[in-house]
Amino acid sequence: MAEELQTDGSSPRSGALQASHKAALHQAGGRIQKFKKKQIEYFLKVAEEAAALKSALGPGHEESVTSWLRQEMSFSADEAEVIANCPKDVTASARLLEGSDVSVATVRAIIGSDEDARSESLIRIARGDRVDEEVIEKIRRVKYLEASSAEELERQRRSEALKSASSRLGAATISKLEHEASKLLALVDGTINYPASGGLEKELDSNEYRRAVREHALSLLQTVESLFGLDHPPRHRTWEIDKQGTAAASISYSWYVLRDLADGALGSERLSKSESDWKGIRKCLEFLAGDRFSAISHSSTAGDPFPPRIAEKLSFVDIDAGVGGTSLGLQAAGFHAAAVWVKDADARKAVRLNRPSWGTRKFVPEDFKAELRQLAEVRVIDLVTCGLPWHHYHYSQESPAAARNAVDSVSILNPKVFVFEVASESYDANVAGPFKDLGYDVRWHTVDISQFGVVQAKSRSVMVGARDGCLDNLSMPVVNPPLRKKLSDTIGDLVAGHVWQDDGDEDMRLRHYEKLDNWMTLCSREFPLAPEMPQPHGRRRVKDWKERGIDIKGYTNRPPTPADLHSEQGFRLSNAMLKRIQGFPDRWIVNDKKSNAPQIAGAFPPVAAKMLGLAIHSALTGAEFDYRLASRNALLTPRWVAIRKGDPLELRSVPASWLLSDPNSAFRKSSDTQRLAQRYERLRKEQPASASVATGDPVLPEEPAIG
Repeated sequence: MAEELQTDGSSPRSGALQASHKAALHQAGGRIQKFKKKQIEYFLKVAEEAAALKSALGPGHEESVTSWLRQEMSFSADEAEVIANCPKDVTASARLLEGSDVSVATVRAIIGSDEDARSESLIRIARGDRVDEEVIEKIRRVKYLEASSAEELERQRRSEALKSASSRLGAATISKLEHEASKLLALVDGTINYPASGGLEKELDSNEYRRAVREHALSLLQTVESLFGLDHPPRHRTWEIDKQGTAAASISYSWYVLRDLADGALGSERLSKSESDWKGIRKCLEFLAGDRFSAISHSSTAGDPFPPRIAEKLSFVDIDAGVGGTSLGLQAAGFHAAAVWVKDADARKAVRLNRPSWGTRKFVPEDFKAELRQLAEVRVIDLVTCGLPWHHYHYSQESPAAARNAVDSVSILNPKVFVFEVASESYDANVAGPFKDLGYDVRWHTVDISQFGVVQAKSRSVMVGARDGCLDNLSMPVVNPPLRKKLSDTIGDLVAGHVWQDDGDEDMRLRHYEKLDNWMTLCSREFPLAPEMPQPHGRRRVKDWKERGIDIKGYTNRPPTPADLHSEQGFRLSNAMLKRIQGFPDRWIVNDKKSNAPQIAGAFPPVAAKMLGLAIHSALTGAEFDYRLASRNALLTPRWVAIRKGDPLELRSVPASWLLSDPNSAFRKSSDTQRLAQRYERLRKEQPASASVATGDPVLPEEPAIG
């Protein structure tokens, strides 16, 4: 066995082990995995005992318990600290952690995280995602940026910049920098006088004052250059300086200010204490002295280096788009439609009406492979998907054909990634074989669509395959706390859309509105989410829908009438209601034909497709997206555009670059608040002291909350 293993202790070479060796490794791996879970079990038991001890001793004995663990129980200082401070939500999740594949180091990282990061980490573990120290640190960093104010981030940026710069020269250099900056600042303010040669202070004339400022500035400049060097962007290219971030930009501006002071290029009027402009002398000296954490305003800086732009669009192919929900979501996630096929004639009309730029094709089984080969000759495809899940079709008839089409498309196009919605891993596990034979790693993921604002209780299961390990770090998005919506709020206005005739019975109207109120209350309190969407040949969960006053056995093209609402079976859903429940934009045009309803009901929700697409986009390119912002952001903008000259207009999708995780959002919010406050104050001052009743008072914006 030793001959077949790597000599450097790494994992065995693929295909190099005999059957007996594989069996031995399998047995050893099973035992090691069992011991690994025991490690986590006993670690958490120790944490529970420490928590019980702290509770028995009472408040104020936390440090003594930590010391006791270190001195009497022989734990290391780090271990004692982690065990003594293990939060209750971690010990309460002991069963989850013991049954997962995480290590003790990962559990320790979870314990050391803040509450939000712990919560998301536990959600990911429960979902079966890969979670390790690196993932937890990324979650912690994102949560920290979301929760921090601009001032807190400025403090951190300055501290990190000084710590990094002083790693070579020592921490004493930072103290020297701040001390010299404070002395120069005091001299500029005129609060100290220049010491004479005998050590006594004396009054300074203008020439002596300028010389003293130059000498102090030169000394401070040398200290700054020893820490941060001489390589700064040109002074006139302020955009290049600002994009470095608050700390680096503040250092660059301070360096230029010190050069001017050392050269005597600044007159006494520029040294006035009343100077208030940003990037001025006082701001820079206060930054160096530690009295201010940034020398520039929030509105003139990115706060941190600009987030990367999305350099290129990834391409996708949808082999059966239905009414276009999955394709719309992928487009919003930054993917470009290379080819879109649609089987159903009515659905094809709808997709062509909404997206003429996709060049939607009619699916003809006899021509499908030939069209795929033509596409493969001219395009590199990043992702292949199928907008309608396989289980949308009848299991005994069309479903096997749909699965074969998926295998053919992946085989011919050879994409980096494929994504198909499946019933579940346990039900559809056998369909992965052909894809594995093509060289793809195949995994199943669960997408909780309700956390993205889709009003459905059913999570969706997707099968994802990838080549070359490009999706090793793929993790389904988490929005915590989730953006839940209620069924009553989602379709309530459509349910109440019945148009009354002039001769309508007033009593009937009152009864109708009372029934509407009862339905809204029922679906708001008892049944806030819709059940699983029906499939043409699958279970329709008639009872679950009936509990919500809905007859799911069929569809309609109008709002419910009073008779429908009072019917024991309930009212039927229209296409507009189905679109809302599935997360389609209202602007996505689908005609009122009931034949389109199964296509809408069977679609993978476009909001979920967008979130899944962003996760894949992130795994392929390294771009980081703000999933909470993405789930809130509309799929379509009000803007009509022509993608190519001469094409019909179509509603533009929200660019994926708008959804990039922005480490500078706190700065932008602070800048907006400052500008709104300044505008409010300016309008208040412009308001006449005694406003005329005849002309009326000027309208002021609502006063902002500062801080």
